[in-house]
Amino acid sequence: PLMLNCVFRNAVTDGVKCYNAFNSIETSTFSNNGRYPLFFAEPLTLPTLNGNTYTGNGINLIGFSGGTISENRTMQYDGIGYHILDNITIGRYAEVRRLTIEPGVNLYFDPGKMIQAGYHTSYYYGGELYAEGTAGMPITFTPYNGVAGSWNGIYFHDNSDWNGATNSLQYCVVEKANDYNIYCDNTGSVTIDNCIIRDAVTDGLRYNASYGSFSNNVFGNNGRYPVYMMDWTSQPVHNDNTFNSKGINYIALSGGTYTESRTITADNAEYLVLGDILIGKYANINRLTIKPGVTLNFDLNTNIQVGYHSGYYYGGELYAEGNTDSLIVFRPYNGVAGGWDGIYFHDNSDWNGATSSLRFCRIEKGSGYNVFSENTSQPTLTDSYLTGSAGEGMRMNNASPVIRTIDFTNNAGHGIFLDGSSNPDIGNDPSYTCNLYLNGLYNVYNNTTNNIDARNNYWGTGDSAMIAQTIYDRYDNTAKGIVIFADFAQIPSLPATTTLLSGDVWYSNSVSTAMTNAQMQIFDFGGIPIASTVTNSLGHYAFAPFTSGNYTLTITPSDPWGGVNSTDGLLILNHFAKIDTLENMKLAAADVNASATINGTDALLVMRRYAGHISSFATGDWLYNSASLTINGNQVVNDFEMLCFGDVNSSYVPTDGDGGSVLLVYEGTQVIGSFSDFTVDVRIKEMIQAGAVSFGLLYPEEYMEVTGAQLLNTSGNVIFTAADGLTRIAWADLNPLTLQQDEVMIRLECQAKDLTGLLEPIYLELYPNTEFANPAGTVYQDVTLTVPGLVTLMTAVPTRTLDGLWLAKNYPNPFNESTTISYNIPTDGHVSIRVMSLTGTEVALVVDDYQTGGSYTVDFSSTGLEPGIYLYELVFGNSGGNYSIVNKMSVTR
Repeated sequence: PLMLNCVFRNAVTDGVKCYNAFNSIETSTFSNNGRYPLFFAEPLTLPTLNGNTYTGNGINLIGFSGGTISENRTMQYDGIGYHILDNITIGRYAEVRRLTIEPGVNLYFDPGKMIQAGYHTSYYYGGELYAEGTAGMPITFTPYNGVAGSWNGIYFHDNSDWNGATNSLQYCVVEKANDYNIYCDNTGSVTIDNCIIRDAVTDGLRYNASYGSFSNNVFGNNGRYPVYMMDWTSQPVHNDNTFNSKGINYIALSGGTYTESRTITADNAEYLVLGDILIGKYANINRLTIKPGVTLNFDLNTNIQVGYHSGYYYGGELYAEGNTDSLIVFRPYNGVAGGWDGIYFHDNSDWNGATSSLRFCRIEKGSGYNVFSENTSQPTLTDSYLTGSAGEGMRMNNASPVIRTIDFTNNAGHGIFLDGSSNPDIGNDPSYTCNLYLNGLYNVYNNTTNNIDARNNYWGTGDSAMIAQTIYDRYDNTAKGIVIFADFAQIPSLPATTTLLSGDVWYSNSVSTAMTNAQMQIFDFGGIPIASTVTNSLGHYAFAPFTSGNYTLTITPSDPWGGVNSTDGLLILNHFAKIDTLENMKLAAADVNASATINGTDALLVMRRYAGHISSFATGDWLYNSASLTINGNQVVNDFEMLCFGDVNSSYVPTDGDGGSVLLVYEGTQVIGSFSDFTVDVRIKEMIQAGAVSFGLLYPEEYMEVTGAQLLNTSGNVIFTAADGLTRIAWADLNPLTLQQDEVMIRLECQAKDLTGLLEPIYLELYPNTEFANPAGTVYQDVTLTVPGLVTLMTAVPTRTLDGLWLAKNYPNPFNESTTISYNIPTDGHVSIRVMSLTGTEVALVVDDYQTGGSYTVDFSSTGLEPGIYLYELVFGNSGGNYSIVNKMSVTR
């Protein structure tokens, strides 16, 4: 019948009950019925509804019995929703049937109920669900009681694509189901677009061995995964979805054995890999492709294996090729180093010509390794990061993969571990610079007999000796091959267009003295200058932006090389004898002959340079190392610490020189004559046990020469020089020298020149870099030495003095910048103090004034003076005459 403009009201139960009916109900009113205004008591009951009004009914929804829909039917929108009392199953024996749901329809499911498209009972029942709403009129699937988990969601059976059947959900809200909101099981027919899939107790959307597509959907507040790929064969097309689940907001991948090619695409959410991924095809090759932007988080103890063998060959390929803006990331789900088992390239990973490529990838925090290649030439690794492993960054056994522009950094074990017959090129070209630094053990461990080409790489330092410390090869075990690393880059390789490089430079001593005005230059490997800068007064530098590439760097300090003496030689001997060990920069600084070994030759060369026998080392003067390195995009902050070669105790203080630990005082006088030979005894005031002696005296070479020197009561070689008014003695030995109080320690053999012009005593001056060290290499502080003043018969004759007139030795002396002069005048008179060169030329007038009797101090600055020996003279005049006293001072730099 046609029901038109009718009123159906006040029934005890339902206003209208339809059973297998196809009538039309239009512009009628349903009000105050006890249960439903309309009740469809059979699944094929779907009359035409149009323009009806529903008010005041007990359940103001259209009741729907549920059941098997074996004919095409449409759920129409008529202003109210449907109450689904039982499961809805869509399908027809050996055919396909469709349930269409119009825009705006809301379906409310009783507890435990669901909707299923397609089914099977010993034969195929093809079924389709078309629920295509609009942006303004979505279709909603929800539990009747509003409680999450009260209904069982939408299930697409494997017969939902039987005989070409298709399914479509568009602009739908599917919510609050139990195990899943939507489940696609062995089907390739389902399109899910512009839907909201939310509030499931467990998963929003599941796929098992299914295809189809889902795009532009919103997954919100699902209890576990927004999307769960339950089987590796599932590969729906998906993009532009939004994921905001409250559980684990990742797309879950089951893992499994990939025996056919598959692709993993990026879609605004990371992936969680729940099991091992094994790639290989029986007697053939298959490929897993991972698209740019994908992040794979692996569950504990899971890995990827490429190729395998199980009674036959299974060839496999892994292609994970990202780009500069969209890296592909492999990492553990728990974020802990060792939280997954890395990527393993089996010997079948190159079977029958199989190839694998990892490009613009970040592979991190593996257990024993991030990548392991065994008995294979795969993969080709380029422009990627292998970092943070609990073991090796990359392990190779009988493997020779291609390695170009890779970061091997911050791995707890070795950056690269080579075993068996492995013989890869690591970088080995200015275009392929790898970064190898900050690994816990060696950057490269060569456990093979092959020589490994690893040139043009960046090793986190500016010095070859420091690089050698981070490599295990023939120099550590003569049975192994060499890792060849020169030439090497001194700036990390970046994937960015431009590089911004800045940082601080300091000397590696206890106070980290800033290296000021140091020249810094960047060159390409062809020697072409790229950029330059100068450190400021705080040791800070900043290069202007330059094109990213692979470069060398030079640092040229403005300060002179220094800080080396016999103490350093002793420490080198102690290291060689295994009494104590040098490490890191100090170890590198010890290898002054660039032999890659530390022994007595280095100690001898250090002492020879202190004594002036040689003026350079084979290594050069300066080494520098990265103290810290941070990279943020294209911004590199690289702090450098510097050390003079030979300064193994890092005692040097640039701009100030070594701090004085020895004091020289004058006791008595010794008369010498012109052109006579004489000796000068140097005594020590304290009892010490010396392992190293570094001693020097300044003398006026116009009046005398030092022709020899003895370090008394010693064994071993004493290195001695005397030239240009300076005599130096260097000695270090593992057998210490015991010196008693007031014992003669050093005897200088001297020869006087013409002394007729000498008007005052000769006071030998202490060389600033004089020190004594105990057998462990610890420098003694406050050691006092004594020498006599040297006088001629003329200068030894007493002259007229004035009681109360004195001029003290300046303090400190020697000095670098300023010193203090103290004096006393007994009565009022005119006072002048002038500083003169040794030839008598006045260089400064310090005091020129009439003063009352008493004691005075005055500060004198050495600004403008060259290093050397100067005289300072006090002239005092009063009615009784003029009196003069002269002393010496020493200026150092």
